[in-house]
Amino acid sequence: MHKPEEKGGELYASAWCGMLKHWILGDLRKAEQQSELIWSAYRCPSFAAASKPLVMPWLKGDWKGFFKAQQKDFEKLWTRGRKDGTVRSESGEDVLVTVQRYPLEQKWCWAHCGLALLAYRQGVEVATDPFWFPPHALTVITAGR
Repeated sequence: MHKPEEKGGELYASAWCGMLKHWILGDLRKAEQQSELIWSAYRCPSFAAASKPLVMPWLKGDWKGFFKAQQKDFEKLWTRGRKDGTVRSESGEDVLVTVQRYPLEQKWCWAHCGLALLAYRQGVEVATDPFWFPPHALTVITAGR
């Protein structure tokens, strides 16, 4: 059995996988144990995943808290996009966004979206965002039911 190493972020990534695996399998005690490793493990600065204030309500089934944390995170993503040039211009409801120089693999809110989709599959109301997590993603999940 391979034990994940701390260096390079391997333990961090493994703990994320373990938390998700155990949550999906319904073993919330083990999922919570794995989450504890996430927050103490080394994370590569270039890797962006969901923050503890988003993950903990999700893990504990605090869906109202999870919804609020999603909304906060979406606003942070928009703020960051305005600073880094991802958001090119805004005029009323029209927003021009570019991902030409945006490292999608590392900086997109993949973990946020994954947690939301897993919760939604359980019948939980989740927050969406027109750009970061469009409502269409939920219709795809619904079609699979």
